[in-house]
Amino acid sequence: FSVGDTATAAIRPERVIIGQPNAKLDFENKVQARIESIQFSGNLVRTTVRASDGTRITSECRPDGAIGTVGDAVIAAWDGADSRLLSE
Repeated sequence: FSVGDTATAAIRPERVIIGQPNAKLDFENKVQARIESIQFSGNLVRTTVRASDGTRITSECRPDGAIGTVGDAVIAAWDGADSRLLSE
């Protein structure tokens, strides 16, 4: 990639953590967002949040790790090593 190139960051949903806005999450990347949808699918909960710039981020976790309800302010966090950059 060169300076100014457009790219998309791809992160596996199970590597994204959703936390309360004031949570002390020890991750390199953190984005403030609001919960847009929550889908329960057996042993997984898929939570989609929307950042203030419109970016959607999806997280998957076990039901005992899910937090919040639709409309809640949260933080989406992940380690940089879990990101892959894709050219657009």
